Amino acid sequence: MNRLQKFLCPRKIALIGASRKKEALGGMFLNAVQRMNYPGEIIPVNPKATEINGLACTNSITELPSDLDLAVIMLPYRLVLSTVEELAERGIENILIVSAGFKEVGGDGIVRENQLKALIEKYNLNVVGPNCMGFVNTDPAVRLNASFSPLDPKPGHVAFISQSGALGVSLMELSMETQLEFSIFGSTGNKVDIDEVDFLEFLLDDKNTHSVMLYHESLNRAQELRRVCQRMILKKPIIAIKAGRGKKAQEAASSHTGALASPDVVVDAFLRQCGVIRCETLEDMFDLARGMAVLKPPKGNRVAIITNAGGPAILATDVLEERGMEVPNLSARTQQKLREFLHQEASVLNPIDMIASATHETYRQTFEIVAQDKNVDAILLIMVKSPFDITPGYIIETLADAIKQAKKPVIAVVLAQYDKEAGISKFWELNVPVFRYPESAARVLGGLNEYRLNRQTFREEPHLEIPISTLPASETLQRKQVALQQVFDYLEEYNIPLAPYLISDNLDDIISFTQMHDAAIVLKIANGDVIHKSDLSLVKINLKDEADVRKAFDDIVQTSPEFLPEGIKPIILVQPMIEGFPELVIGAKRDENFGVILMFGLGGVFVEALQDVIFRFAPINRHMAMRMIDEIKSHRLLKGFRHHSPVDLDQIAIIITKVGQLMIHHPEIQEMDINPIIWSPQDNHPFVVDARMTILD
Repeated sequence: MNRLQKFLCPRKIALIGASRKKEALGGMFLNAVQRMNYPGEIIPVNPKATEINGLACTNSITELPSDLDLAVIMLPYRLVLSTVEELAERGIENILIVSAGFKEVGGDGIVRENQLKALIEKYNLNVVGPNCMGFVNTDPAVRLNASFSPLDPKPGHVAFISQSGALGVSLMELSMETQLEFSIFGSTGNKVDIDEVDFLEFLLDDKNTHSVMLYHESLNRAQELRRVCQRMILKKPIIAIKAGRGKKAQEAASSHTGALASPDVVVDAFLRQCGVIRCETLEDMFDLARGMAVLKPPKGNRVAIITNAGGPAILATDVLEERGMEVPNLSARTQQKLREFLHQEASVLNPIDMIASATHETYRQTFEIVAQDKNVDAILLIMVKSPFDITPGYIIETLADAIKQAKKPVIAVVLAQYDKEAGISKFWELNVPVFRYPESAARVLGGLNEYRLNRQTFREEPHLEIPISTLPASETLQRKQVALQQVFDYLEEYNIPLAPYLISDNLDDIISFTQMHDAAIVLKIANGDVIHKSDLSLVKINLKDEADVRKAFDDIVQTSPEFLPEGIKPIILVQPMIEGFPELVIGAKRDENFGVILMFGLGGVFVEALQDVIFRFAPINRHMAMRMIDEIKSHRLLKGFRHHSPVDLDQIAIIITKVGQLMIHHPEIQEMDINPIIWSPQDNHPFVVDARMTILD
C-alpha cells in the first residue's frame, strides 16, 4: 500500500486543536471538514470542551483510538513535538502538522524542525508539514477538505501539489471562476518528511487524477523525482512552476559547463528531462491545466488557424512557432475548396483569414474542410466580435456537430465580452478550451505538443536506471586538472572518436608524427594547468612544413613557463588539422543534488560568445540526446547550410550518451569539456580535437 493511501483517504481522523471559535484555525479546519460532508468519523481533540459543532470531543491524545488513520495538529509550535511523540506512542503514524514556527522562522525554529525529524525517524512516521495548509481530496468516496481553505474546490481530475499553502488557498479561490476542477490539493509546507515525490507516487495510480500541477520552491530529492515523473508522464501530464529564477553568484568554474550551468538553467533542464512542462507564470499553468483537462495531445505539431481577423492570428502564430509548433500551408485541394465560397479578399493559406464578414456558416464550412486536411494536427479557432449579428455562441452552436466528428484537438479564442452571447459554457461542453487571448491559446497548444514529445521520448527507448548518488564518499579529496593524455585515455575507453594525435615534449618525435600526415598541423600546449590556451598564444594552427612546426614548438616552449608551475616542462599536443564545420561542444558537471549535468551546443570560441547550449542529465538515451541537438538555436546549421554538408546527428547523439556513461562510471570526474568536436565531411565522422577535465584526487 502506498504510504499516503490512508493519509489522503482516511476513514477516521482526529483534529487536535479543534475550536468552537469559527475565526480560529481549529474552527476553520473543523468547519471545512464538515462543510464537504466527509463520510468518515471525525474526532475533535480539545481539553476544555465536551462537544464542538455537534461532535463529541476527546480531551486528550491518550483517549484516541489506536486505529486512527490521520491526526491533524493545529497547536502552537511549543506543543507540537510533545504531541507528535504522544501520537507515535499510541501507534498513530499519519500526522498532518499545520502549525508554523519551524525552519521557516530560522533560529530556534530550525532546532525544532531537526527535533521533529528525529521523532519521525525514531517512530517511522508519515508527516506532512509543518507550516502547511493541509490537503483536499474531492474523490466522491472521500470528500475531505482537511485544510483551512474557506472554499471547497470544484471536484474534477486535476491534482495540485504546492509547497506554499497560502498560494494554494488563493489559487483554489481563483479556480472557482474558471473551468479548473481538482481531484487532490496538497500543501507540502516545510517538507520535513513527505514531499512532492511521495504525492506523485500516490497520484501515479490515482484513477481520479488525470493531470498534475506542481508549485515548488526547492527540489530536494532530485533523482527520486526524476524516476517517478518519467513513469507518470506515460499516463498523465505534469505541469510545474519552480519559483526562484534569479541569478546568484556562482563559484569560479574551471569548465564552460560549470560556468554556463546557472541554477535556473539546471532546474529548467532537469524538469524537461523529467518530462515536466515548466510554465513561467501561474496564469500559464492554470491555462495549460484547463486545456489538458479536456484535450488529448495532437498527433503532430501542425496547427491550422481559422480566424475572422488577421492581427490575433499573427500573434498566435508567433507564439506557436516559439513553442516548436508549425503553421503550415494547407494542401492545394483544401485551398481550392476554400476559394469556392470564401470572399476573394480572404486568405486560404494558413492562417485562414475569412475576414470580418465571416458568418457562422463560413466558420462551419471552413472548419469541416480544414479538419480533413492531412497537413493539420490541431485547429485554433479565433473569434473577434463581428460587426454583423454573429455571436461566438451562435458560431459554436453551428460548429458543434463538426467538432464532435473531428478527430483533432480544437482550441478557441473569443476576443469579446464573456456574456450570454459568448456561449462560453458551450465551448467547454464540447471539450473546446476557450481563452481570451491568442497567445494564451497558442501556449496551451505548445504545452500539449511538448507532452506528446515527452511521452514519445520515454516510450521509444528503454527505461534508464538512474543512480541515486555518484559522488565520492570522501570529503578530503582535492580538485585538480587532469593531464591531456589522461583525458584522452578516458575518452578512448568509451570509444569516443579522437583526431589522430601525439603528446610529447620531444621535438624529433613531433616532427616524425607530422611526416606521417599529409595535412596542415596543429600544435598546442597539453599541460592540464593551462586552460584558455588560445588566449595565451599557446595554440599554433595551419603549420605547413617542418620549419613552421619547429618555430611553433619553440614559441610554445618559450611562452609557456609563466603559465606553468615552477619546474614543470611544457608538453605539446600535435595533430593533423581537421577541416570541418561546425565545431561542437559536449560537457559534463557533477552536482550534489541533481547528479551528472550534460551540456551540448555550438563549440569552439562560440561557447562563451553565443552560449548556444542545452543541458540534460545522465544517464541519457539516444532519443533524449537527439532532442538536445534539436533544441539548440543553431540546430539548422547541423542539417546542412549553404555549402556545408549535413552532420550525421546520430553519431553526435551517441557521443553525448557515452559522455553520460563515462561520468556515471567514474565518480572521481567532477567536470569535463570536450571542445571542440569537429565534423569532418571528408571522413563523414566527428573528431574530438581537445578536451579538459577536473577530478577529485
